[in-house]
Amino acid sequence: MTRVVITGIIAPVGVGREACWQALLAGILGIRPVSSFDTSPFPVHLGGEVPEFDPAAHLRGLNPAVVGRASQFAAAAARMALHDAGFDPEDLDRQRTGVSMGTTSGEPLFVEQFFDQLAHASWEAGGAADTYTAPPGEYLCGEPCFVANPGNYEDAAIITQRFEAASNAVSIILFDAFSVRRGPIATIPLRQRVHPGFHTSFVPLSHGDSL
Repeated sequence: MTRVVITGIIAPVGVGREACWQALLAGILGIRPVSSFDTSPFPVHLGGEVPEFDPAAHLRGLNPAVVGRASQFAAAAARMALHDAGFDPEDLDRQRTGVSMGTTSGEPLFVEQFFDQLAHASWEAGGAADTYTAPPGEYLCGEPCFVANPGNYEDAAIITQRFEAASNAVSIILFDAFSVRRGPIATIPLRQRVHPGFHTSFVPLSHGDSL
């Protein structure tokens, strides 16, 4: 039998190795109504939150007020893992100690902000020349694509994907690439539901079909 050791656990059923283990033995369910934000615009209202987590009890060199929730979990879990393994960080040779960390998309608290805005950056402005902010409940959930007119560089469009939480609908929207603050100049509703956030979406089409 292969022995598996899991340390540094932060989960909806408890914080810490012992708390999680006892919760699993007791059959405690970690899924509950979400309370950290308003879920009314969304079709799903349950989630696996970690209400018992106190970042101040685990973070030393980081200010919890300026660190995203997922980053708080990562730092706290690393400290717990060292403690569970019986290591004192002060006893480790920092020149020979490494950290391996995996993440899907970075800190969600900050990544999600990029789903609410579209910016037109320019060298002349030294940054964002103008921006578009999606209304509440709408999210720009696909990477924007720049499409230029080969005959006129200033005649260009931005194409991206929009998700409307209230209706659970996805559409393709177009912006004037040089004046995104005007908002969408064209909207193409998708007849077939595409999960928001797909990097590339493929929809089977035959001759004569339309999106």
